[in-house]
Amino acid sequence: MNFPVKTIALLASLVLASAASAARPECDVAADLYNQQVEDVAEKMAAYRQCLAESEGTDDCSKEFKRLRSAQDDLESAVGDVQNYCY
Repeated sequence: MNFPVKTIALLASLVLASAASAARPECDVAADLYNQQVEDVAEKMAAYRQCLAESEGTDDCSKEFKRLRSAQDDLESAVGDVQNYCY
C-alpha cells in the first residue's frame, strides 16, 4: 500500500469511527471517564510507589494502597461502561 492509499484508508477509518461515536454519545462519555480513571490510577500508583521508596520500612503505605485499590475499582467500572456503550 503506498502512502496516499494508506492516508485515505486511515482517514476513512477515522470518519467511520467518528460517525459511530457521534451516534452514541454515551460511548464518548464512557471513553472520557475511562481516560480519567486511567490517569487517576497512574497518580495513585505513583503516590504508593513514592511512599514505599521513602518509607525505608517505617511505613506500610496502607493509606496509599487503599487509595490505589479504590482507583482500580473505579477503573473497572469505567471499563464496564466502555464495553456496554461502545461495543
